Amino acid sequence: MPTTYPEAVDAIFTAFNVAWKANTTAICGYIPEIRWQNIESPDAPPTNKHWVRLTIETVDEAQSSLRGEDKDLGFGKRYESNGLVFVQLFFSKATLKSGDDRELAEVARKAFIQPVADGAVWFRNSMKNELTPEEDWFRTNVTARWTYDEIITN
Repeated sequence: MPTTYPEAVDAIFTAFNVAWKANTTAICGYIPEIRWQNIESPDAPPTNKHWVRLTIETVDEAQSSLRGEDKDLGFGKRYESNGLVFVQLFFSKATLKSGDDRELAEVARKAFIQPVADGAVWFRNSMKNELTPEEDWFRTNVTARWTYDEIITN
């Protein structure tokens, strides 16, 4: 099902937000803060709480059909957009319980296994990477590829 860039971004962020809010309290007792792309936060995250940063990046947008008419989709050229979603997970060294980091990373990874509810955005190759710790944080990145189609009518 074709969509637009703003709708695709909203769908990707919503897929994560729903999974995160539904599953994290049972693991660590609260919902770790999500820092969203292009929304500035004036304060540094507290070092006694876990938190995540969510960003997306478009990798390529290729025309996948010539201009034509489709009885369901209308007139226009079809473009396939592909990119990556990055979830950077920061686990407080001060409060991390054994195994919580891997369970929270799994919540993030599973948010990007199924296509979004209306099928407009598809995910593949969702994976976790544990990183070298920083001063206050243990770190894990979750990355997934996304794709969606868009119809351009002009």
